[in-house]
Amino acid sequence: MKSQEFVKISTEYYTVAMSDELASLLNTYRETDPILTTFDDRKLILYIVNIAISEKTNISTKEINLSRKQNIKLKKTRKINEHFEEINEKYKKYGVNISSRQYFYRLIIGFIDS
Repeated sequence: MKSQEFVKISTEYYTVAMSDELASLLNTYRETDPILTTFDDRKLILYIVNIAISEKTNISTKEINLSRKQNIKLKKTRKINEHFEEINEKYKKYGVNISSRQYFYRLIIGFIDS
């Protein structure tokens, strides 16, 4: 008999900063659609980021306060990864790396505010 190997599929994630402001905005945004009330924070953030990318939403440039240390995991789907890599490559050639934690936070805030 041949020995079967099981390969564990691992999911990669970006981290998104969580703040009191974002938690409040997510709760308010949930009220716009009854289905969204069934999403936990992680699913809602995945949903919002995908829409924000599709709609070419600009990031929020307002001052932020990320005093909370909590992060939310954002599943690294092909669409999200390609989008972030494209943004990162634009600035990397000038020696700057973009923080995914802050970028996706600002993208979500920008989407909800718009």
